[in-house]
Amino acid sequence: MRRPGSPCDVAIMGLAGAATLVALLAMVGFAVSLVCYVLYYRLGALPSFVDGCIPLALIGVVSVVIAGCIDFVG
Repeated sequence: MRRPGSPCDVAIMGLAGAATLVALLAMVGFAVSLVCYVLYYRLGALPSFVDGCIPLALIGVVSVVIAGCIDFVG
């Protein structure tokens, strides 16, 4: 079921645009996770905990957007 005004609305972006959005979000998520992973071992206890939560929250948001793209495109 397509909902107008969504981030992956086919009428606005097209299939190629939705695929590009998913690929871009995956690359950004990977890069941020890698940076956080490297910093995790250089930080103290509380900062490393916060640093470890950042990739989890980011990938959660990316997953919601990707699920929305699958729902609206497919």
